[in-house]
Amino acid sequence: MKGKKLAVFVVIATIMMFSTAAMAWDNDHGCSLYLLQGKYTYSGQGFTLFSAPPPTGFPFLPVSDYVAFSLAGTVAFDGHGNLTSFDFSSLGGGAFARTGTGTYAVDTTKPGFCGFSGTWTFSAVATPPPFGLPPITLHFYAAPSPESSVLNMVITDPGVIFSSPLYKQ
Repeated sequence: MKGKKLAVFVVIATIMMFSTAAMAWDNDHGCSLYLLQGKYTYSGQGFTLFSAPPPTGFPFLPVSDYVAFSLAGTVAFDGHGNLTSFDFSSLGGGAFARTGTGTYAVDTTKPGFCGFSGTWTFSAVATPPPFGLPPITLHFYAAPSPESSVLNMVITDPGVIFSSPLYKQ
């Protein structure tokens, strides 16, 4: 009898745990800007399309071709829709530091799912910027893990191929 009661308790507790986690990700029950706050680290590799003359310092980059890049850094979300970041990047063989700022919002286009969309503008750190790189603004979509310790992010702009997990510090 005790074993049966324990089994029933375990089943009910498991159902309640998963129901609560699912409800937290429903846009109507807890998916909010506040959910995305704190510092996250990221790193990854990707490709970007150069469809204009190569930037100063990159004369070897072909026009209208994908160029590899990699990066590693930290982003801080404030829980109110603003972000700041710092990373080190490598593009076509040149390395440089970048700072970033941006905004994000709850994505309400997918009822029942919690996600965030936003913009992120990066600027090279130097005077003048190395390689003549201008600031770049990218658009992203990020989906948090149920415990908010990992964000799975993808850049949504045409001509950029990049995704990365962001790990909460």
